[in-house]
Amino acid sequence: MDIYERILEEIAERRYVIHRYEEKEFGYLGPEGYALEVVNATGNQEDSLFIEYDGTRYSLYFGGNFETFIPEYEEDVYAMLKEISDILNSRKCSVSLFYNTDDFPKCMAGGFMKAKDIRGKSIDEVFRYVFMAKELKDKLEINGGRADYRYFDTSKNETVHIDKKKRN
Repeated sequence: MDIYERILEEIAERRYVIHRYEEKEFGYLGPEGYALEVVNATGNQEDSLFIEYDGTRYSLYFGGNFETFIPEYEEDVYAMLKEISDILNSRKCSVSLFYNTDDFPKCMAGGFMKAKDIRGKSIDEVFRYVFMAKELKDKLEINGGRADYRYFDTSKNETVHIDKKKRN
């Protein structure tokens, strides 16, 4: 079974749309490429999981974050299929940490994390590597910000605001 069939098997119970390079919006994928948009219950494209293949590599896009996989390596294919399953079943979510600027929130960190590694933890525990860097921690304390946790099951979504800390 090829990778495309394995992905379709993984998303078979879900509503999805296949996009090809002939569509203007997906022309960057090239003639061998495709994008599978697994449509979320909200029907909003921003809540969908995109599985893209550009002829050389796969990328997963969800909740403002992405991950890339190389199909020549079976362990990458296995990891990608596991990631797809975990995201669709809300065992993993997209996490993003922003600090406030004058114009708009600026992203400091992001990626996919297991839901069990987030539950009951403070922002500085979830994003511990950011908080280890004094310069980044100071940006959050001076400007304030927010952490976004986005799940395929949007009822689990959460935004945690970070207040500015008063400085002497």
